[in-house]
Amino acid sequence: MSSPAAAGQKPSTGAAQPGTATTTEPAVTGTVFESKGTGTCLYAPASGGRIQSYACRSSAAAQRFTVGPNRTLLVRGKCVQADGTSDGSGLRLAVCDGSDAQRWHYNSSFDLVSLWGTKCVDIPEASTANGVAVQVWECTGASHQKWNHSE
Repeated sequence: MSSPAAAGQKPSTGAAQPGTATTTEPAVTGTVFESKGTGTCLYAPASGGRIQSYACRSSAAAQRFTVGPNRTLLVRGKCVQADGTSDGSGLRLAVCDGSDAQRWHYNSSFDLVSLWGTKCVDIPEASTANGVAVQVWECTGASHQKWNHSE
């Protein structure tokens, strides 16, 4: 006897049969930001820590960012905040207060821009290593300042 796929039928979707119990995992929401230049993703390692670049794991809650009210960027229940407006200022998680330091814009050029200092999120030296703290830097058009995202 051939399998349904071999017989030209659609394979089972894995849906539960009537009368059977199923368990579902809670949906992970938000957006993964992946650097076009390094292939690493933004990552929030702890509830109050620095935002880093890390190997992409799209199912990891620490890599799923949601745009909130007033253009805030949320992850792990906190807002991403720039530490300053100077080149090299870091990003960290903070209690959301809607301040300019917590406002961001993702534009059609694939830049993730701090609206406080009009600086781009940047991976220093285009490093591909895990755990590199990201920063804001003058927007140069470099690939390590360009971000793909997916829902």
